[in-house]
Amino acid sequence: LFRSRMTIMLEAVKRQLKSTYDHAILSYVMSILGFLAAMVMWLVLRGVLRKEAQYVPLGTIMALGLCGLCILFSQIFQTKLLFALEISMGSTRRIFFLSYLLVQALYNAGNYILLVLLILLEKKTRPFLVAHNVAAGKKAELIWSWTIRYGFPALLVFTIVSILFGTLWMYFGKVVGVILWILWMAFCLGGPNIADALTDAPNSILGKVGLGIAGMISFFSGAIGMIVGIVFVIAVLVIIYCMMQRQAVQF
Repeated sequence: LFRSRMTIMLEAVKRQLKSTYDHAILSYVMSILGFLAAMVMWLVLRGVLRKEAQYVPLGTIMALGLCGLCILFSQIFQTKLLFALEISMGSTRRIFFLSYLLVQALYNAGNYILLVLLILLEKKTRPFLVAHNVAAGKKAELIWSWTIRYGFPALLVFTIVSILFGTLWMYFGKVVGVILWILWMAFCLGGPNIADALTDAPNSILGKVGLGIAGMISFFSGAIGMIVGIVFVIAVLVIIYCMMQRQAVQF
């Protein structure tokens, strides 16, 4: 019985890899293109930077951002399609749930390896791209070290949350799609304004919102943050699994 289930699981993994490899390739390509665009931007800015300027790791930031966007939208749109495909091919909902997580973990391993390679490349090429008076500041070193140390689990958590969004869309329909679009636009439009207000106008409404968010992040750092993060991920996985168990197949 165990061998039979493992065989079904492996077949499900193979089907999903064949069906979604183009999404993974798109993610990798977009990360590389974002990185290259940032390097070109630094070449353009080379002659106009002030002496006290510090290097901002735009290559890493662009690669991370585009990788995250690809993960988010691919999970939202492909969860429903793969669910219907796997159930129609004889997989149980439990096998689909486990195989889907395994496939996404494999793809994210590729994302993480690529990001680490891009970080190493950015460190090596930085002296040739910017003026000598532009030093790599603490923020750059922090972003690089954080990505290398926590990048893979962060990608997994982000993917799981994205799968939750895709499952909600599959379960509730277009209403969730509209809500997710509103939240996404609020994040895109409000996020930069909150970040600017946090430093430029901390007493404003947006500044106070930013201070509140920063306080929450600070409170949940360290061991408390790790415990809360683990509980959060488990809760999200349970919600996804329960919804998939109740979801009817829609062709």
